[in-house]
Amino acid sequence: MSEKYSESFKFDTHAAVKDLISSGFKEEQAEKIIRVVVDAKGMDFSSLATKKQIDKVHSELNSKIDTLDGKINKVHGELNSKIDKVHGELNVKIDKVYHGLDAKIDKLEYKVESTINKAKSDLLMWIIPFMLGVLVAILGILVRLLSMAPS
Repeated sequence: MSEKYSESFKFDTHAAVKDLISSGFKEEQAEKIIRVVVDAKGMDFSSLATKKQIDKVHSELNSKIDTLDGKINKVHGELNSKIDKVHGELNVKIDKVYHGLDAKIDKLEYKVESTINKAKSDLLMWIIPFMLGVLVAILGILVRLLSMAPS
């Protein structure tokens, strides 16, 4: 600020308006600008942060973000470990169930094969004597037919 405007912030508004007009502002614009400056003089700027304070907060936030990133990465790693552990446990359980089912299937397959083989032998036990009986009957008929034939 120039000397004529500052003296413990005593402000010659008339001189300021004249300076703005001589710099090319219209009188109405110059008066409006000076009114804003005078109104701002009464404002409490103590609650505004300085660049240094903002930089400090920015630095603190970045530090906290880095800490949170570290914690997130740690938790991510722990979760992946737990997931891998559960995955391994599930694979073991799946293998047990698979082998149990495989054994049951083998037993069932054996029972089915045994039943089929028994059915075959039962069939043969009835079919062979029946076929022999039919064969004897056919032979008996042939012998009778041959004995009746003119010689």
